[in-house]
Amino acid sequence: MKNHCIKAATYINHLANCKVIAAIDDGHKLLHYLHNEKILPDIVLLDVEMHGLNGVITAEYMTMFFPSIKIIAFFYQQSLLGCCKKKIKLQQK
Repeated sequence: MKNHCIKAATYINHLANCKVIAAIDDGHKLLHYLHNEKILPDIVLLDVEMHGLNGVITAEYMTMFFPSIKIIAFFYQQSLLGCCKKKIKLQQK
């Protein structure tokens, strides 16, 4: 899952006015990071099935203790990604 986190960070860093400040693939580590940082992110991309504390519980905690942070939750599934890659390749031809 760490690999997906790094890929997403790479794509986001190429967007205008966006900067990835951390790439964390574990719910416990994310909450620890948020509690110890002075500057909080505006948005967190949250994998529903991430390691440690899952994304659903992490999101519930974040809404209670970090209500200013917007959350975009996603679900990664290898078979769906493969299907999407095939469709994209077909559309490019």
